[in-house]
Amino acid sequence: MQEQSASDLKVLVDKARESTQAFEHLMRALDSKIFAYCLSRVKNRDTALIVTQDVFVDLWKALPTLEYRNDGALYGFVYTIARRRIMKEWNLPVFTSLEEAPEIVDQTDHFPEQHSLIPKALKKLDALSREIVVLRHWSEQSFLEIATILKLKEDAVRMRHHRALKKLQKLLPMYAEQ
Repeated sequence: MQEQSASDLKVLVDKARESTQAFEHLMRALDSKIFAYCLSRVKNRDTALIVTQDVFVDLWKALPTLEYRNDGALYGFVYTIARRRIMKEWNLPVFTSLEEAPEIVDQTDHFPEQHSLIPKALKKLDALSREIVVLRHWSEQSFLEIATILKLKEDAVRMRHHRALKKLQKLLPMYAEQ
């Protein structure tokens, strides 16, 4: 019986230690999710680009001692860098309201006349549940990745996500059947 092949991210991390060109490939594999997360927090495209760049500078510095365990742990590590950068340098809280984030709200163009209700409904969630919903649906993270990022158990993340969606369905009945 053959061993399973290593994940693509593991291969990229291993190669990135050896060359800057390989690190660029690793950055491309991670950048859209990291940028989306940063944008959801800083609410400004240019600032999000700067934060994302800083995250990858920090990742480059940490790469020699980074111990790859799995994809979720890698994402957790990178998101932790992003969260700390945002909190430290921009003095922004980790959990923020999406009310002032038009870039994210504009992604809900499926229902343009009602999409302004989404930030209001999200604001009614507790901060941790809102963070889970944002990571899951705007940053497209898996439950395992979210659990790693937030330092929670995967089952706890799944349960909070489920409860948050139930609450959102009550608050936004026009989306309940979607």
